[in-house]
Amino acid sequence: MKNRQAAPARGRSERGSSLIEVLVALLIMLFLMIGVLQLFSMAYLVNLGASARTDMTYKCQQVIENIRYVQFLRAQGTSLPGTGIPMPLSVTSTPITLPTSTSDTTFAFWGPNGADVLGRYNGTVYTPPPYVLSYTIQNGNGMVPPVTNMWVITVTAVPNLTSSAPRYLGAGISRKRVDYVAQIPQ
Repeated sequence: MKNRQAAPARGRSERGSSLIEVLVALLIMLFLMIGVLQLFSMAYLVNLGASARTDMTYKCQQVIENIRYVQFLRAQGTSLPGTGIPMPLSVTSTPITLPTSTSDTTFAFWGPNGADVLGRYNGTVYTPPPYVLSYTIQNGNGMVPPVTNMWVITVTAVPNLTSSAPRYLGAGISRKRVDYVAQIPQ
């Protein structure tokens, strides 16, 4: 006869995991992953909002630079008609809103074929921008403290909430606003 040894009896501590234990571990991992995924989705929405603010800031900067350019041309004795920018620069008590349609007389200057601050236009179809731009001009001499011999121009960008305009995506977009302030010599 062959000498067979009996397999040693395994104790309770040496057995494998039960199905219940594995399912509980997977459930814990699921809850952890849900928390991480929520962080990723929130970070994505915040990133979209920051992108919208960056785009609106860039467009405000373009408006300021175009006003600065028109002011420079005026100082050189040249003028650009149809800009909608008051020349010579003067204090504006109400904000001047940049055109929102192709029928506006200043659209040629501010639109895609001019300063390229407003939307997209392929010759037949105009897509309005996802923002509305306006600016005010103040005399720096009357400010506190005075900014001697300077125009203080504030350009404001807010999201365009009309149904025909594309919209920015992100958290709290309708409350986003950019105020860009610059000084131009008088």
